[in-house]
Parts: sequence; structure tokens; C-alpha cells
Amino acid sequence: MTEAQRNAYTQAVESYSDSVYRLAMIYLRNPQDAKDCCQDVFVKLMEHKKSFSSDEHRKAWLLAVAKNTCRDWLRREARRRADNFEALENLPGPQNDNEVLAVILTLPENDREVLYLHYCEGYAVREICTLLRLRESAAKQRLSRARQKLRELL
Repeated sequence: MTEAQRNAYTQAVESYSDSVYRLAMIYLRNPQDAKDCCQDVFVKLMEHKKSFSSDEHRKAWLLAVAKNTCRDWLRREARRRADNFEALENLPGPQNDNEVLAVILTLPENDREVLYLHYCEGYAVREICTLLRLRESAAKQRLSRARQKLRELL
């Protein structure tokens, strides 16, 4: 690994590890598993041979890999993890309303996913379509349905 590659990798870890960790927490609901998943994601980044066109491209790639890694992780597990709401207080990055985040964690995976990407990571509907490989109408419908469920629960 060259010095430039090492610097780019270090910058990516510093810039995006919190986002990857929060996404892993949304899926895995367990801080230790989320940390392990993050490590797996950044190992994949280290092994990734192609360059990225921009920092946003790198971030989108990392979040897509994190999502797939979490899904693989859940498939390998025979049972679902119990919710660990105490861990929500220790999420890095901007402070979220932990009560709302706890309610989001009770929603089905598809709903959690679109709410997180839209509100926590700031992605527009078109960007969510690309990340989740959905048509725009499907992404809008998921987001609308997830908002409605969240309103009912709150």
C-alpha cells in the first residue's frame, strides 16, 4: 500500500466510521456486533482495488457495503439479537433523539433503512434509490409508509 493510499484509507476511516457504525447499529442492534461489522467494512475498503470518483462515491460505497455486510451477518446468525437500547446513548456523531431512534429500531428492516438513510445520513430519495437499488416510486412509498408507522408509534 502506497503512502497516498494509506492516507486516503485513514481519512476514510476518520470521516465515515461513525456513519458506518450507526448504520450497523440500525441493522444489528448490538454494539459489539456493529463494531465487528465496521471492521469488516473497512477491511473490504482496504482490499478494494478501484479508485473512487469522489468522497461522496466512497461514502455511498461504504454504506452499501455496510448494509450488505450486516445482512450477511444476520443471515449467518441463527437468532435475532435482543434490542439493546442502553447502547443508543453512546452512538457517535450528531446527537439523535434516542427515544425516536429506539422507536425506529422497532420498525421492520425496510422502514428502518429508508428512515436512517434519509434523516440521519441526509440522502435524497434519488440517492436512496441508487443505494438500495429501488425505483424512485418504491423508495418514496417506503419512506412514506415508514413515516406513517413512526407517527403512529410516537
